[in-house]
Amino acid sequence: MSKRYLILFLLITAIPVIIFVGCDLSGATIEGRIDSFLNNINNDRSNTYLNFHSVKTELYDNLKLSDWQSLFPIENIDYYILSLNTSNSNNVIGVIHCADTIEWPKDVIFVMAKDGFTWYIDDMYLGTDPSPVIY
Repeated sequence: MSKRYLILFLLITAIPVIIFVGCDLSGATIEGRIDSFLNNINNDRSNTYLNFHSVKTELYDNLKLSDWQSLFPIENIDYYILSLNTSNSNNVIGVIHCADTIEWPKDVIFVMAKDGFTWYIDDMYLGTDPSPVIY
């Protein structure tokens, strides 16, 4: 009889483990999303729009066509984060730096949106402009 209970116990504990191992629960962290955004800006810009929330970002469809040149000139590649404060997802503050030392570094504020387990950029403010450059 105890052998039957042992098998039942093992099955009951194994089923949740099997289910969760089959699911990707990690998603993208805020830091990972910002890294992905800058990686796209520095390399293949055609997928940069994928870092933004497809429903909450009003300009999402326009981002698919953007070459990002007006915000992040190609001549200044390599863009990188000097500092990043992620303590408030509605006000993720970073400092982006690049090869151009006259106009850069610039402060950047990302408003993040979580979808399931994954963080996306919703709005982005660049420099001292009080209006979002992407919303």
